[in-house]
Amino acid sequence: MKTYKIEKIRAYRNDKFRADRSDWQILGPVDIFQVNEVITHLVDKMTGNLPDNVKLQVRLISSVNDTVNQTKLLNKNEIVNKLSNWVHFFIDYHDMELENITFKLLAIELPTGAGKKVNSIITAYSKRSIIQVKNYD
Repeated sequence: MKTYKIEKIRAYRNDKFRADRSDWQILGPVDIFQVNEVITHLVDKMTGNLPDNVKLQVRLISSVNDTVNQTKLLNKNEIVNKLSNWVHFFIDYHDMELENITFKLLAIELPTGAGKKVNSIITAYSKRSIIQVKNYD
């Protein structure tokens, strides 16, 4: 039985850099044994409409003591384990609830190739515009 709810608080889009920023929060009681499942559901909801070639950075901000942790730019698969470990850290050592943590997501879309072949190596023998000058001075 699911007793929690995941809500998007804010969302921003930057077309110049092809980046999305959004703030997420988990509302409702979460048992310590459900944390990994809840984080997996949160990441699925945060990245549901994003392409596979996206890099993610997540910041965890505590509303109780203003503690901030942030990840490097990671893939979707790597982010779940990192967030689960950090949420356990917040809950165990700072004695707080999961509701007190705001998750700020930065998603950057990486450009993909158009399927063109890479240019072959250019040599002096294959180009006509290169002239070899022999100097006998």
